[in-house]
Amino acid sequence: MSKEENKKTFRDIAKPLVNTKGWKFDREEANERDTDKNTTVDNELDPEFKEAIHEMAKRIQELSEIKLASIKPQLDNVISNRITNRKIVEQLFDELLDCAGMSEKGLQLFKRLCRYYFCIDPTMTARYISFYRDLYDNDDDE
Repeated sequence: MSKEENKKTFRDIAKPLVNTKGWKFDREEANERDTDKNTTVDNELDPEFKEAIHEMAKRIQELSEIKLASIKPQLDNVISNRITNRKIVEQLFDELLDCAGMSEKGLQLFKRLCRYYFCIDPTMTARYISFYRDLYDNDDDE
């Protein structure tokens, strides 16, 4: 996929996110509904709202896949050319952290960069692994 196709696809996907129906929480309406049905707002979400959230989640996933498609060649270049420039590697780590918790492919690329860079700078690599855990690991103890 070329950069132009990526940009077009990104715009096509992102545009509906910006132009989606505005969801405004009207407290008075919610209180009336709660009083009438003796329920809480949290228990009754509007089906249209649920559908809009579902569509947004799908679009976010699609954007994540597009981003990963652009990151993979950069990662391949860093590893094949044995690039150790800290700024370049940190940028890749930051970009992969955005996607690592959303897809298996993102997590695989993140792990690949960790394996490569651990021999070069174990402290920085460990810090990014810790960032990943803070963002995406669910502890049952909390």
